[in-house]
Amino acid sequence: MNENTDNLYSDMNFFDFIIHSVTKKEVLKKDIFALNQILKSLRDDLTKSYGKAMIIFDGYDNDQREIYEIQEIREYVKKLFDENNDLFYFITKIGSLNKVILACISDFQQIKTKGRTRCNCRI
Repeated sequence: MNENTDNLYSDMNFFDFIIHSVTKKEVLKKDIFALNQILKSLRDDLTKSYGKAMIIFDGYDNDQREIYEIQEIREYVKKLFDENNDLFYFITKIGSLNKVILACISDFQQIKTKGRTRCNCRI
């Protein structure tokens, strides 16, 4: 983060989002520094920060598995959540990102039978 990005986050409007792309290299190294900095900045104005962060994972486009099925991403997200237990406050409610994050940090099991999918989740 620098002065320019600090100003960007402090000028957030109602419909603005911060979309952060986590690289495969960051995932493999479990490098959460950039996201920690973003979350730190969002904490400066909680009234404007609710549901403003979107996280995407770059480098997994050709992987057929769901994000929550990829072990290194699960470990990355678990570390992120362990250090930022307020993460769900900042994650956008648009789409299913909050459910994906929950699946990553929990004991999640997906069962497919006869064209139906059932999910079990233990926290």
